[in-house]
Amino acid sequence: ITPYRVPIVSVDPRRTFTAAYGETVGGVHLQLVPGTDVVLANAIARIILEKGWEDADFVGNTATRDDIALDQDNWRRLAFGMTFDEFRDFVMGGEVYRLEQAAMLTGVPADRIEKAAELIAQPNDDGTPRTT
Repeated sequence: ITPYRVPIVSVDPRRTFTAAYGETVGGVHLQLVPGTDVVLANAIARIILEKGWEDADFVGNTATRDDIALDQDNWRRLAFGMTFDEFRDFVMGGEVYRLEQAAMLTGVPADRIEKAAELIAQPNDDGTPRTT
């Protein structure tokens, strides 16, 4: 039996067994300052958007204002939900999500944030999305 070796992106303030193992299979450990995970996630999203790596087909079929409006029972979604275009504007407009700023705030080196974005979203050689 050949082990399935997939790069792991581990996000944890502690260096866990999973984080250490992930690095041995080409992954990356993002050892962030506790409480800065949203900044890190949005910084990764910003890199993906800047590089044009987002899965346009998926986004086009899932993120609409109509979907948010139909969910009348979920006040959080009504209050905080946004379309993809709104999210793009939010992330791209936030100085805190720029790579250098995010690295400073999260304590994660910029090159590791970039590597995580590549592992998550850089398309395969045939143009298909890397993750689904």
